[in-house]
Amino acid sequence: MVFLSGIPILACFLLPPQLKNRRLLTFPFSEQGTLKSWGLGFFLWGLFFQLGFNAWLLELAPWASFMGALCLWVSLSIYSGLFYGLFGLSIYYVRHSPIFWLYLPFFWIFCELLRSLGPFGNPGGVLGYTFASQSVILQLASIIGVYGLSFVVMIGIVLITRIVQLRFVGHHGLRSSSVRLVGLSAIAIVLIASLMGYVLKISFQKHIDYGDTVKEISVAILQGNHDQHTKLASRNWIGIQKEYIQLLQNSDANLTVLPETVVPSAFSKSQLLSTYLLQEAARKNQYFLVGYPVRDRTQNAVYNAMVLYEPLSDFDRPLRRYDKQLLMPFGEYIPFRSFLTQIPGVESLLRFGEFSFGEETANLLAFEGVQLGSSICLESVYTTPLLNQVRRGADVLVVAANNAWFGESSASMKHLQFSVLRAVENRRYLLHASNTGPSAIISPTGAFVARSSFLTRDRLQGRIYHGYSDSFYTKWRVVLMCVWAGLFLGLLFVGFKKRSFFFRKRRLTTEGRTVF
Repeated sequence: MVFLSGIPILACFLLPPQLKNRRLLTFPFSEQGTLKSWGLGFFLWGLFFQLGFNAWLLELAPWASFMGALCLWVSLSIYSGLFYGLFGLSIYYVRHSPIFWLYLPFFWIFCELLRSLGPFGNPGGVLGYTFASQSVILQLASIIGVYGLSFVVMIGIVLITRIVQLRFVGHHGLRSSSVRLVGLSAIAIVLIASLMGYVLKISFQKHIDYGDTVKEISVAILQGNHDQHTKLASRNWIGIQKEYIQLLQNSDANLTVLPETVVPSAFSKSQLLSTYLLQEAARKNQYFLVGYPVRDRTQNAVYNAMVLYEPLSDFDRPLRRYDKQLLMPFGEYIPFRSFLTQIPGVESLLRFGEFSFGEETANLLAFEGVQLGSSICLESVYTTPLLNQVRRGADVLVVAANNAWFGESSASMKHLQFSVLRAVENRRYLLHASNTGPSAIISPTGAFVARSSFLTRDRLQGRIYHGYSDSFYTKWRVVLMCVWAGLFLGLLFVGFKKRSFFFRKRRLTTEGRTVF
């Protein structure tokens, strides 16, 4: 479905000329297209695509109000659609360039990057996630990241569009050699990307087979599969804790990860599950990473946290924890509160309370010399949080989620795709622990060491490795982002200022019409 966000490029070029020239359908890429039509055309496409992509937000209606969920769904889709409109406005200024087709991937990637920034940043629908299930080309993410993969997808869309346009949409006056050239270019790009991905995958595998610094540990993930109605009823909390204790029976893993907010209440060490974990950690020399809200009375704040139970933990010593740093707007806090709370239904989205932001400089959690990079729920959809922790020394990545909020929607599967890319980008094993599933142990190549089914109760176990060096993307991501931004701004500047010189109209008369 992610691939569909690139369809406007294909559709706009392949519209029959008779339709494109009608006033009602004066659309981008037509001769009569105006700045307004280019921007509005792409905005409308982006809006409709995002409305479909973000439809899982409507699953929040039972927990807040239908009006609140509806406002969030529509507002986020409109905001995201603006960046598709920005793409249309940008390429309008270079539409007559002889190398117009080369501009499109650069402009698209910059707009995707821009869309992911800020408190309302939304990386959903980024084209690069198309390769989440493609084990070969996916390896390029360790060099160019998910936005680099978007660049590859966009080149493919552009070349396919160009082939169809040259071959079938009225360009019969062009030589067949032009079609062959574009076709061969498309094949060459696919082969080069596949070859590079294959080489990256094989070379990385040697680290596991022959690397002296790579060490092995055993891990487990618990998937309780408790729907949100069950979790929110306090009378069920003891039963939920007993079920997790049952899943823990006979586990010998060095580290066991439980999902986000096992129960939506701050634990005390006297509670059933907490007491059991403290005893098991001391008795078996095991570690348990558990998600639940933590109330810090010294700061008068509540955090969405992952808490580490470890040997030598006791009732007097505070447990080490990771506090969520990127909170979900309208789900965990309200940005620009004084203004946005005036919108009907918005404040009802926080009926269960507002969380505080964790400190970005907090120490990494660690066990037996292994540094953990932690991420809670939708933090993992962004590249920065886990990447920064890897730079600080994280050996293994953990994503804890409670996607029960979103019922049986596609949100859980999309979330798993995000985790696959985070594992490959940073070349780290990643433990994706989801309450309702699917949960997975993901290798640095994006393969599933173990994976559970959706809406089942399960315990995953496997062996993972740590001790890898940082990937190229982890080391040089900032430089890559600056390159994308620089190319976008530079090309846009040249297209706007010098189009009278560089971007003369190339007129080819074919069957009585002008082609650019």
